[in-house]
Amino acid sequence: MREQVSKRKTHTKSRKGCFQCKRRHTKCSETHPRCANCTRLEIECTWPASPSGFASHPGSVHTARNRSTLSPDQSFDSPGTPPTLREPELAIEDLRLLHHWSTKTYLSLYPNTTNKYNIWQTGCVEIGFQHPFLLHGILALAALHKAVETASLNPSLFMQAHSHLSSALSAFRNHFAHPTKDVAIPMFLMSTIFILYNLGSARVEEPENPVDAIVHCFRLVKGVRVVIEPFWHHISTSECYTLMEQKFSLEPSPGTQPVEKILRLNDLTERMLHEDPRDKNACIEAIAELHKTFLRIRSCTPEHDRHAVMFVWPADLPDRFLELLSLHNRVATIILANFAILLQQVQCSWWVQDWPRRIISATRVLLENEPELQEWLKWPSEQISVAENVNNQN
Repeated sequence: MREQVSKRKTHTKSRKGCFQCKRRHTKCSETHPRCANCTRLEIECTWPASPSGFASHPGSVHTARNRSTLSPDQSFDSPGTPPTLREPELAIEDLRLLHHWSTKTYLSLYPNTTNKYNIWQTGCVEIGFQHPFLLHGILALAALHKAVETASLNPSLFMQAHSHLSSALSAFRNHFAHPTKDVAIPMFLMSTIFILYNLGSARVEEPENPVDAIVHCFRLVKGVRVVIEPFWHHISTSECYTLMEQKFSLEPSPGTQPVEKILRLNDLTERMLHEDPRDKNACIEAIAELHKTFLRIRSCTPEHDRHAVMFVWPADLPDRFLELLSLHNRVATIILANFAILLQQVQCSWWVQDWPRRIISATRVLLENEPELQEWLKWPSEQISVAENVNNQN
């Protein structure tokens, strides 16, 4: 009986796949200009040289996903004649925004904190080239900053900012639902950009309700922690670690005097919320963290980044406290008014400007029929007014 020869299994390995799939040892769909894996991961997709001697590469932020490197109307005179290529299109408006980012916006994010300049000017952009959702965020913030800096009402800048932010959000939500180590660093950077954009957009369009707007930003800050924690080791060994290093390493200096005005908020909490232990405990925890943040700020040296230190507070807030703020609970909003004192200390950053005033004004409106509670706004109002006068003199 003739021995049956087994058929050799068909080889399905991709032989013309992109460099990214080859490095990751995954099968490439070979879809140009961007394969399925790179599209899913939102990373750059580059290809080996084709037989005609041309390599595939992505184009601008807006066109890379929809256009191959060789234009569809190229013509070939004969099989041995090189193709006639149309002059490549450039997204000039995007390039203008990127130029504005790399020359002006990055300097404005954290004034006087030079250790962050290189990260935002070049490091963040390089990562953005690999992860376009981050690049969209960079361009959105650059457009917003350009509008604020020039006091321009040019609708095209707002349209660009909104368009890029929408593109960034769409991809970011997908990654947020299923975060991986590959996108942990760009997601952290993008989360930071979202916070800056949301606060800074008030310079262009005054929020209808400042308390609700700041709560939204606080939720974004807490989202940063969600992104960071599972991949902490990976992020802490990267260059962008300096963006958050002071958040976790700075502790109050020994002997720093307590801030009695903050601690007395516990008395208000005990008196107003004694019938609801859950609400009372949420506010007491928020006060304790706020007091700790005040002590950290007092311990800051000129080299420390006060922005990073103070935004530890919203990152550590109990969820219930954010719910109370959303409900415009009187005790919670008074606690928030005291946080405005810290914001006043970094008002040199364009994206923070006017927020202390907004918070105090909004809290006064909420307490307008309760003069006794308005007394609790006296100290934060005085502190902010004094700081404003000093800033104006400088």
